[in-house]
Amino acid sequence: HANVLCSHSSPKYFSTGGEMCKLIRDSVHGYIRLNKGEEKILSSPYMQRLRTIYQNSLAHFVYPSAVGNRFCHSLGVLHVASQILANIFEVKVPKIENKEGEDKGNDEAKDEVNEHQELKEFKSRILADMKSFGFKCKSEDEACDIYQKAVRLYALTHDIGHLPFSHATETAFSILLNINESPLSLYDVISAAHELIGLEIVFSKELEIDEPVRRAVLLMGFARDLKEGSLKKLGDFKEFSDALKGLHKTVFRTAYQLIASSIDADRADYLLRDGRNSGAEFGHFDLQRLVGSFTVGRCGGEDVFRILPSTKALSSIESFLTERVKLYQ
Repeated sequence: HANVLCSHSSPKYFSTGGEMCKLIRDSVHGYIRLNKGEEKILSSPYMQRLRTIYQNSLAHFVYPSAVGNRFCHSLGVLHVASQILANIFEVKVPKIENKEGEDKGNDEAKDEVNEHQELKEFKSRILADMKSFGFKCKSEDEACDIYQKAVRLYALTHDIGHLPFSHATETAFSILLNINESPLSLYDVISAAHELIGLEIVFSKELEIDEPVRRAVLLMGFARDLKEGSLKKLGDFKEFSDALKGLHKTVFRTAYQLIASSIDADRADYLLRDGRNSGAEFGHFDLQRLVGSFTVGRCGGEDVFRILPSTKALSSIESFLTERVKLYQ
Protein backbone atom coordinates (compact mmCIF):
# COMPACT_ATOMS: atom_id res chain seq x y z
CA HIS A 1 0.00 0.00 0.00
CA ALA A 2 1.00 3.57 -0.55
CA ASN A 3 1.55 5.29 2.79
CA VAL A 4 0.77 8.90 3.62
CA LEU A 5 3.97 10.27 5.09
CA CYS A 6 3.64 13.94 5.79
CA SER A 7 1.99 17.25 5.15
CA HIS A 8 4.05 19.91 3.43
CA SER A 9 3.56 23.49 2.32
CA SER A 10 4.98 24.80 -0.94
CA PRO A 11 4.38 27.30 -3.72
CA LYS A 12 1.85 26.51 -6.41
CA TYR A 13 2.96 23.75 -8.79
CA PHE A 14 1.33 23.54 -12.17
CA SER A 15 1.66 19.77 -12.01
CA THR A 16 -0.48 19.52 -8.87
CA GLY A 17 -3.18 22.02 -9.76
CA GLY A 18 -3.01 23.91 -6.48
CA GLU A 19 -1.18 24.10 -3.18
CA MET A 20 0.68 20.86 -2.64
CA CYS A 21 -0.29 19.68 0.84
CA LYS A 22 0.40 15.95 0.94
CA LEU A 23 3.22 13.63 -0.07
CA ILE A 24 2.50 9.93 -0.53
CA ARG A 25 5.28 7.38 -0.78
CA ASP A 26 4.57 4.86 -3.54
CA SER A 27 6.61 1.73 -4.28
CA VAL A 28 6.62 2.40 -8.03
CA HIS A 29 6.88 6.18 -8.47
CA GLY A 30 8.42 7.35 -5.22
CA TYR A 31 6.74 10.48 -3.85
CA ILE A 32 3.35 11.46 -5.27
CA ARG A 33 2.07 14.99 -4.60
CA LEU A 34 -1.57 15.80 -3.83
CA ASN A 35 -3.29 19.15 -3.46
CA LYS A 36 -5.90 19.79 -0.77
CA GLY A 37 -8.89 18.96 -2.96
CA GLU A 38 -7.36 15.67 -4.10
CA GLU A 39 -6.53 14.75 -0.52
CA LYS A 40 -10.18 15.15 0.48
CA ILE A 41 -11.35 12.98 -2.40
CA LEU A 42 -8.72 10.34 -1.64
CA SER A 43 -10.07 10.18 1.92
CA SER A 44 -13.66 9.64 0.75
CA PRO A 45 -15.30 6.21 1.19
CA TYR A 46 -15.59 5.91 -2.60
CA MET A 47 -11.81 6.01 -3.01
CA GLN A 48 -10.92 4.16 0.20
CA ARG A 49 -12.98 1.14 -0.91
CA LEU A 50 -10.51 0.70 -3.79
CA ARG A 51 -7.94 -0.51 -1.24
CA THR A 52 -9.82 -3.81 -1.13
CA ILE A 53 -10.36 -4.27 -4.88
CA TYR A 54 -7.57 -6.18 -6.58
CA GLN A 55 -6.10 -4.62 -9.68
CA ASN A 56 -5.82 -8.00 -11.42
CA SER A 57 -9.01 -9.67 -10.34
CA LEU A 58 -8.26 -13.34 -9.57
CA ALA A 59 -4.67 -13.39 -10.86
CA HIS A 60 -3.30 -13.65 -7.31
CA PHE A 61 -4.45 -17.28 -7.20
CA VAL A 62 -1.77 -18.00 -9.81
CA TYR A 63 0.71 -15.26 -8.88
CA PRO A 64 0.37 -14.95 -5.08
CA SER A 65 2.19 -11.61 -4.90
CA ALA A 66 -0.04 -9.96 -7.54
CA VAL A 67 -2.20 -8.30 -4.90
CA GLY A 68 -1.93 -4.70 -6.06
CA ASN A 69 -5.12 -2.71 -5.58
CA ARG A 70 -7.03 -0.04 -7.50
CA PHE A 71 -6.25 2.53 -4.81
CA CYS A 72 -2.49 2.50 -5.42
CA HIS A 73 -3.02 2.26 -9.17
CA SER A 74 -5.25 5.34 -9.14
CA LEU A 75 -2.55 7.32 -7.36
CA GLY A 76 -0.02 6.11 -9.92
CA VAL A 77 -2.17 7.18 -12.87
CA LEU A 78 -2.60 10.63 -11.31
CA HIS A 79 1.18 10.89 -10.96
CA VAL A 80 2.00 9.84 -14.53
CA ALA A 81 -0.75 11.99 -16.07
CA SER A 82 0.49 14.96 -14.03
CA GLN A 83 4.04 14.44 -15.25
CA ILE A 84 2.89 14.33 -18.87
CA LEU A 85 0.85 17.52 -18.41
CA ALA A 86 3.74 19.32 -16.73
CA ASN A 87 6.08 18.33 -19.56
CA ILE A 88 3.65 19.66 -22.15
CA PHE A 89 2.83 22.94 -20.47
CA GLU A 90 6.41 23.75 -19.53
CA VAL A 91 7.56 24.05 -23.15
CA LYS A 92 9.79 27.11 -23.28
CA VAL A 93 9.97 29.65 -26.09
CA PRO A 94 12.79 28.32 -28.31
CA LYS A 95 15.84 30.49 -28.78
CA ILE A 96 17.50 29.96 -32.15
CA GLU A 97 20.66 31.95 -32.59
CA ASN A 98 22.03 32.96 -35.98
CA LYS A 99 25.65 32.01 -36.33
CA GLU A 100 27.67 32.83 -39.36
CA GLY A 101 27.99 29.77 -41.57
CA GLU A 102 25.33 27.82 -39.68
CA ASP A 103 21.79 26.99 -40.69
CA LYS A 104 19.46 27.84 -37.80
CA GLY A 105 16.61 25.95 -39.46
CA ASN A 106 17.80 22.51 -38.35
CA ASP A 107 15.25 19.82 -37.60
CA GLU A 108 15.57 20.04 -33.81
CA ALA A 109 15.04 23.79 -33.79
CA LYS A 110 12.04 23.48 -36.09
CA ASP A 111 10.53 20.87 -33.77
CA GLU A 112 10.90 23.22 -30.80
CA VAL A 113 9.23 26.04 -32.68
CA ASN A 114 6.37 23.77 -33.76
CA GLU A 115 5.87 22.46 -30.23
CA HIS A 116 5.69 25.97 -28.82
CA GLN A 117 3.22 27.10 -31.49
CA GLU A 118 1.02 24.04 -30.98
CA LEU A 119 0.99 24.65 -27.23
CA LYS A 120 -0.12 28.25 -27.74
CA GLU A 121 -2.96 27.11 -29.98
CA PHE A 122 -3.86 24.31 -27.57
CA LYS A 123 -4.20 26.80 -24.71
CA SER A 124 -6.41 28.98 -26.89
CA ARG A 125 -8.54 25.95 -27.74
CA ILE A 126 -8.92 25.06 -24.05
CA LEU A 127 -10.39 28.51 -23.40
CA ALA A 128 -12.62 28.39 -26.49
CA ASP A 129 -13.95 24.87 -25.79
CA MET A 130 -14.65 25.68 -22.16
CA LYS A 131 -16.59 28.79 -23.10
CA SER A 132 -18.62 26.79 -25.59
CA PHE A 133 -19.68 24.50 -22.73
CA GLY A 134 -20.69 27.35 -20.46
CA PHE A 135 -17.56 27.82 -18.35
CA LYS A 136 -17.13 31.41 -17.16
CA CYS A 137 -13.41 31.64 -17.80
CA LYS A 138 -11.95 35.12 -18.19
CA SER A 139 -8.49 34.14 -19.38
CA GLU A 140 -6.39 31.32 -20.81
CA ASP A 141 -4.61 30.93 -17.49
CA GLU A 142 -7.89 30.40 -15.64
CA ALA A 143 -9.13 27.92 -18.25
CA CYS A 144 -5.84 25.99 -18.23
CA ASP A 145 -5.87 25.87 -14.42
CA ILE A 146 -9.36 24.31 -14.40
CA TYR A 147 -8.37 21.94 -17.20
CA GLN A 148 -5.22 20.78 -15.43
CA LYS A 149 -7.04 20.21 -12.14
CA ALA A 150 -9.76 18.28 -13.96
CA VAL A 151 -7.26 16.04 -15.78
CA ARG A 152 -5.57 15.17 -12.50
CA LEU A 153 -8.90 14.51 -10.82
CA TYR A 154 -10.13 12.43 -13.75
CA ALA A 155 -6.93 10.38 -13.52
CA LEU A 156 -7.37 9.90 -9.76
CA THR A 157 -11.03 8.85 -10.05
CA HIS A 158 -10.90 6.95 -13.35
CA ASP A 159 -11.38 3.62 -11.50
CA ILE A 160 -13.61 4.89 -8.69
CA GLY A 161 -16.58 2.91 -10.03
CA HIS A 162 -14.86 -0.47 -10.13
CA LEU A 163 -16.80 -3.34 -8.59
CA PRO A 164 -15.39 -6.37 -6.72
CA PHE A 165 -13.04 -8.54 -8.84
CA SER A 166 -12.72 -5.70 -11.35
CA HIS A 167 -13.29 -6.65 -14.99
CA ALA A 168 -13.83 -10.38 -14.31
CA THR A 169 -17.33 -9.80 -12.92
CA GLU A 170 -18.26 -6.55 -14.66
CA THR A 171 -20.79 -8.11 -17.03
CA ALA A 172 -22.51 -10.03 -14.21
CA PHE A 173 -22.73 -6.95 -11.98
CA SER A 174 -24.05 -4.90 -14.90
CA ILE A 175 -27.01 -7.26 -15.16
CA LEU A 176 -27.47 -7.58 -11.38
CA LEU A 177 -27.46 -3.82 -10.80
CA ASN A 178 -29.47 -2.93 -13.92
CA ILE A 179 -26.68 -0.66 -15.11
CA ASN A 180 -28.53 -0.01 -18.37
CA GLU A 181 -31.22 1.76 -16.30
CA SER A 182 -28.73 4.36 -15.09
CA PRO A 183 -30.18 7.81 -14.31
CA LEU A 184 -27.68 9.25 -16.78
CA SER A 185 -29.06 6.98 -19.52
CA LEU A 186 -25.62 6.63 -21.08
CA TYR A 187 -25.18 2.86 -21.24
CA ASP A 188 -25.49 2.78 -25.01
CA VAL A 189 -22.59 5.25 -25.21
CA ILE A 190 -20.39 4.21 -22.27
CA SER A 191 -20.30 0.43 -22.35
CA ALA A 192 -17.95 -0.15 -19.40
CA ALA A 193 -20.02 -0.40 -16.22
CA HIS A 194 -17.24 0.90 -13.94
CA GLU A 195 -16.87 4.04 -16.06
CA LEU A 196 -20.59 4.74 -15.91
CA ILE A 197 -20.72 4.16 -12.15
CA GLY A 198 -17.70 6.43 -11.74
CA LEU A 199 -19.41 9.22 -13.67
CA GLU A 200 -22.53 8.79 -11.53
CA ILE A 201 -20.43 9.20 -8.38
CA VAL A 202 -18.91 12.44 -9.72
CA PHE A 203 -22.31 13.60 -10.97
CA SER A 204 -23.97 12.91 -7.59
CA LYS A 205 -21.94 15.73 -5.99
CA GLU A 206 -21.13 13.56 -2.98
CA LEU A 207 -17.45 14.30 -3.55
CA GLU A 208 -16.16 17.76 -2.60
CA ILE A 209 -15.16 19.14 -6.00
CA ASP A 210 -15.22 22.71 -7.24
CA GLU A 211 -18.11 22.95 -9.68
CA PRO A 212 -16.10 24.03 -12.77
CA VAL A 213 -13.67 21.16 -12.19
CA ARG A 214 -16.53 18.68 -11.67
CA ARG A 215 -18.12 19.81 -14.91
CA ALA A 216 -14.84 19.37 -16.79
CA VAL A 217 -14.28 15.89 -15.31
CA LEU A 218 -17.76 14.82 -16.45
CA LEU A 219 -17.12 16.10 -19.96
CA MET A 220 -13.85 14.18 -20.09
CA GLY A 221 -15.71 11.03 -19.09
CA PHE A 222 -18.49 11.59 -21.60
CA ALA A 223 -15.89 12.11 -24.34
CA ARG A 224 -15.04 8.40 -24.38
CA ASP A 225 -16.78 7.47 -27.62
CA LEU A 226 -19.25 10.26 -28.18
CA LYS A 227 -19.73 10.83 -31.88
CA GLU A 228 -22.52 12.06 -34.06
CA GLY A 229 -25.11 9.30 -34.22
CA SER A 230 -24.29 7.71 -30.84
CA LEU A 231 -26.29 10.18 -28.77
CA LYS A 232 -29.70 8.49 -28.70
CA LYS A 233 -30.30 9.02 -25.00
CA LEU A 234 -28.17 12.04 -24.20
CA GLY A 235 -31.15 14.34 -24.63
CA ASP A 236 -32.12 13.51 -21.03
CA PHE A 237 -28.89 15.09 -19.81
CA LYS A 238 -29.95 18.68 -20.48
CA GLU A 239 -27.25 20.36 -18.38
CA PHE A 240 -24.74 20.20 -21.25
CA SER A 241 -27.30 20.84 -24.04
CA ASP A 242 -26.75 19.98 -27.70
CA ALA A 243 -23.08 21.01 -27.53
CA LEU A 244 -22.29 17.41 -26.52
CA LYS A 245 -22.60 16.46 -30.18
CA GLY A 246 -19.20 17.99 -30.87
CA LEU A 247 -17.52 16.72 -27.71
CA HIS A 248 -15.25 14.26 -29.52
CA LYS A 249 -13.54 17.18 -31.29
CA THR A 250 -12.73 19.15 -28.13
CA VAL A 251 -9.91 19.29 -25.60
CA PHE A 252 -12.05 17.12 -23.30
CA ARG A 253 -11.53 14.23 -25.70
CA THR A 254 -7.81 15.08 -25.70
CA ALA A 255 -7.78 14.68 -21.91
CA TYR A 256 -9.67 11.38 -22.08
CA GLN A 257 -7.03 9.97 -24.43
CA LEU A 258 -4.33 10.87 -21.93
CA ILE A 259 -5.92 8.27 -19.63
CA ALA A 260 -7.22 5.81 -22.24
CA SER A 261 -5.33 5.17 -25.47
CA SER A 262 -2.63 2.83 -26.77
CA ILE A 263 0.11 4.64 -24.82
CA ASP A 264 -1.29 6.46 -21.81
CA ALA A 265 -0.94 7.14 -18.10
CA ASP A 266 -3.23 4.25 -17.11
CA ARG A 267 -1.32 1.59 -19.04
CA ALA A 268 2.05 3.04 -18.08
CA ASP A 269 1.27 2.67 -14.39
CA TYR A 270 -0.30 -0.77 -14.39
CA LEU A 271 2.40 -2.17 -16.67
CA LEU A 272 5.10 -1.16 -14.19
CA ARG A 273 3.01 -1.98 -11.12
CA ASP A 274 1.72 -5.37 -12.28
CA GLY A 275 5.17 -6.47 -13.41
CA ARG A 276 6.66 -5.57 -10.04
CA ASN A 277 3.83 -7.07 -7.97
CA SER A 278 3.54 -10.34 -9.88
CA GLY A 279 7.24 -11.11 -10.03
CA ALA A 280 6.82 -12.02 -13.69
CA GLU A 281 9.34 -10.93 -16.30
CA PHE A 282 7.59 -7.92 -17.79
CA GLY A 283 7.07 -4.22 -17.17
CA HIS A 284 10.57 -2.96 -17.96
CA PHE A 285 10.63 0.29 -19.93
CA ASP A 286 11.97 3.80 -19.46
CA LEU A 287 9.00 5.70 -18.03
CA GLN A 288 10.83 9.01 -17.63
CA ARG A 289 12.05 9.00 -21.21
CA LEU A 290 8.58 8.14 -22.46
CA VAL A 291 6.80 10.74 -20.32
CA GLY A 292 9.34 13.42 -21.21
CA SER A 293 8.67 12.92 -24.92
CA PHE A 294 4.93 13.66 -24.85
CA THR A 295 3.78 16.67 -26.84
CA VAL A 296 0.44 18.10 -27.88
CA GLY A 297 -0.43 18.63 -31.53
CA ARG A 298 -2.69 17.81 -34.43
CA CYS A 299 -2.21 14.84 -36.73
CA GLY A 300 -3.17 14.02 -40.29
CA GLY A 301 -4.61 17.41 -41.10
CA GLU A 302 -7.30 17.09 -38.40
CA ASP A 303 -8.18 20.09 -36.27
CA VAL A 304 -8.29 17.86 -33.18
CA PHE A 305 -5.55 18.01 -30.56
CA ARG A 306 -3.91 14.82 -29.35
CA ILE A 307 -1.34 14.16 -26.65
CA LEU A 308 1.20 11.73 -28.05
CA PRO A 309 4.80 10.63 -27.43
CA SER A 310 7.44 11.88 -29.84
CA THR A 311 9.38 9.57 -32.16
CA LYS A 312 12.48 10.86 -30.35
CA ALA A 313 11.61 8.27 -27.70
CA LEU A 314 11.04 5.49 -30.24
CA SER A 315 13.07 2.94 -28.29
CA SER A 316 10.99 3.61 -25.16
CA ILE A 317 7.77 3.37 -27.16
CA GLU A 318 8.86 0.03 -28.61
CA SER A 319 9.80 -1.25 -25.14
CA PHE A 320 6.44 -0.12 -23.75
CA LEU A 321 4.47 -1.97 -26.46
CA THR A 322 6.66 -5.06 -26.18
CA GLU A 323 6.14 -5.21 -22.43
CA ARG A 324 2.37 -4.90 -22.93
CA VAL A 325 2.49 -7.98 -25.15
CA LYS A 326 4.35 -9.83 -22.38
CA LEU A 327 1.71 -8.75 -19.87
CA TYR A 328 -1.14 -10.21 -21.93
CA GLN A 329 0.82 -13.41 -22.60
